[in-house]
Amino acid sequence: VRINARGGLIDRTFVHCYSALLTLLEDIYRGYCCATFGTPEPKALEILAYVNRFGAILMKSLTRTEVARLLAIKVNVPENSTATAKAYEKARRFIDVQNALMWRDLTADRTYVKVETAVLENERLRGAYHYNGTQTGRWTSLNINLHNLAKDGNLEECRDGRAKVLARDTDVLEVDSKGKGRLWLLRTAFIAPKGSKLVMMDFRQIEARILAWFAGEEWKVEAFRERRDIYKETASKLFGTPLDRVTNEQRKCGKLAELGLGYGGSAKVLIDRGVNSSVATRIVAGWRNINEGIVAMWERLHKAYTYTYTQRRDSSVNGVLLSVHQNGIAIKLLTGRTIVCTEEPNKVTGATLTARVISAMARDVLATALVRLSREGIKVVMHQHDEVVAEVEEAKLEEVIAKMQEVMVASAEVVQGLATPLEVSVKVNDFYY
Repeated sequence: VRINARGGLIDRTFVHCYSALLTLLEDIYRGYCCATFGTPEPKALEILAYVNRFGAILMKSLTRTEVARLLAIKVNVPENSTATAKAYEKARRFIDVQNALMWRDLTADRTYVKVETAVLENERLRGAYHYNGTQTGRWTSLNINLHNLAKDGNLEECRDGRAKVLARDTDVLEVDSKGKGRLWLLRTAFIAPKGSKLVMMDFRQIEARILAWFAGEEWKVEAFRERRDIYKETASKLFGTPLDRVTNEQRKCGKLAELGLGYGGSAKVLIDRGVNSSVATRIVAGWRNINEGIVAMWERLHKAYTYTYTQRRDSSVNGVLLSVHQNGIAIKLLTGRTIVCTEEPNKVTGATLTARVISAMARDVLATALVRLSREGIKVVMHQHDEVVAEVEEAKLEEVIAKMQEVMVASAEVVQGLATPLEVSVKVNDFYY
């Protein structure tokens, strides 16, 4: 309630300039689409059909990965006088396709317009969160989805992008070869008031830590306790490489595996992020082999859920209690809170049940931290996933950051018996990024 009432301070000048640039972008996009597809707002199937006819590669969808693959192809248009008409036309059409796709994703997001119209008195965006909005109890957003603000740029890129937006420099609209536009710049519209800084504190890998402990994956719990690089540890086991010889590319695969496979993710999760299909298949098999406890947890939770649903009797898994509820199956977490799942057993997987249990407990750690931070007089203005953002007076920065770290790490005690230590990362800046 207090976060909704306080709201985050918005740089209205920045939002206005950003809105003006993207309005220009929409006009450019419509022009490309009219010239290329014959309509200002082509449907996805129309775009795919044209791309597969003139795009030189076969596309099955318009995901970021697929679009980036097409954008990465370099095309040189031959001089019309020295090339055959067919070669010239093919190259020109291919570039038309690239231009249209470059602008498509950016213009699909209208969040910047919502921010511009939703800012209330004192330049603050209030009432953005809906409490207990999901099945796990996590917050959802009202009007503007603050949990879905893109996060692609580092601090220097954000500073450069902000300067270009404020100067209304159209270069900021460009999309790079990885398919990244500049929608992530909208994060930087949230600013600190004069004399203060924004302190951004994020629980590091909180769900992975709780999952490793809950499933009894001891090698991971030990790695977290000793503050080792879990992505590197995973890569070492996946590729059979000594830790000191793990390459950056192998670590990247380890990171993708940790982020995407804990709740039953398939090879497609990795393929969509640029991993070769055969490599992705091997990574999935390898990850499940080295995480037998987590895979077993999927099965145990589903078995208990099925038993309680069909036999109408209570069951438990590692202290999590399942019982019959009027709307389905009640699952009492190790935080003391209860969530309810309504699906029949054949309509939900054990991996999904595991995801709900772990996400719900991570949510309770965050909720506990938010309450305790408020009691300490710390002005939290927003939160995104497992990150807390507070406005802190510059004169009190060191003191408040230390208190925030203490409070957030200690909030892990709400999960009964949690043996994996939590850590937080800290960023301090004039704007959110």
